[in-house]
Amino acid sequence: MSIFLRGQLTVFFESPYWVGVFERWSEGTFQACKVTFGAEPSTAEVYDFLMRQYKDLSFCEGVADDVTVKSINPKRLQRAIHRQTGDPDTRSKAQAVIAAQYEVAKLIRRKTARERSSILADARFEQKQAKKKQKKRGH
Repeated sequence: MSIFLRGQLTVFFESPYWVGVFERWSEGTFQACKVTFGAEPSTAEVYDFLMRQYKDLSFCEGVADDVTVKSINPKRLQRAIHRQTGDPDTRSKAQAVIAAQYEVAKLIRRKTARERSSILADARFEQKQAKKKQKKRGH
C-alpha cells in the first residue's frame, strides 16, 4: 500500500455533463480518474462523494512523475492559481493519462470480442458439420 502525498480534484463542465478529475501523486507516480457527475454538484455533494466512494474509484496505472515539489513564493503561487482557474487546459495531463487508460481498455475489449467471435464461429461450424452428418445418415 503506497502513501499518497498529494491529491487534487478538478470539477468542470464537459458538455452536456459536469465531470470531476481526481489526480493523486505518490512517490514519483501520477494517477488520474475521471468521474461524471451529471448535474452540477454542490460542494456538499462533492464532499459526500469523496467520503463515500473515493475508495471505489478506479485510478489508472501509475505514470512516472518527474516533477519535484519545491517551495514557491506565495505571490507567485497565487498568480499560478489564478492562471489555472482561468485556463481550461490545466487538466491536460490528467486527461492524457485518462485517454491512455481508455485506449488500453479499448484494446482489451477488442481482443476479448475477437476471441468471443472466433469461439462462436467455431461453434457454428461444428453445428453445421453435425447437421450435415445427420442428413447423410438418412434419419
